[in-house]
Amino acid sequence: MNELSELTAGALRAERTRDGELTGDWFCELADDVEVVVSGEGQAPARDSVELANRVLPHRAYLLSRAVQLLEEFMRDKGAWQLVTIDLARKARQQECDFVLSLVFEAEHDPQDYGYTYFDVCFVRYDNAPKSDLHGRPVKFVVGFH
Repeated sequence: MNELSELTAGALRAERTRDGELTGDWFCELADDVEVVVSGEGQAPARDSVELANRVLPHRAYLLSRAVQLLEEFMRDKGAWQLVTIDLARKARQQECDFVLSLVFEAEHDPQDYGYTYFDVCFVRYDNAPKSDLHGRPVKFVVGFH
């Protein structure tokens, strides 16, 4: 995780739009090129968003497997999935969930076939969750195009 044992506010940078305007969210890129986005609070990352990120990040391989399991139930093509972003900010707010894993897909038959497609899997966390949902439960997914 970007050579960090824990995500800290100091590791995050303010997110900007293409026009250079601040979005209010904060982000960092992990060593494996996965981007993590957390909510902002005034001029800093929101403490609760950073805390949630630190509860999610150690379990991202498991959460990714849950996301892929859900997506593959609806896919006709076989291929490889790649985690691109973990969003605990804007996308999560828009989708009314706790966090979103954004993935891309490379089909076996044609690596370019899904080139402009992204898959957002929305997760919620429950206090009294069963073991399988302890770190987050996938509740829906959104397919979009860049």
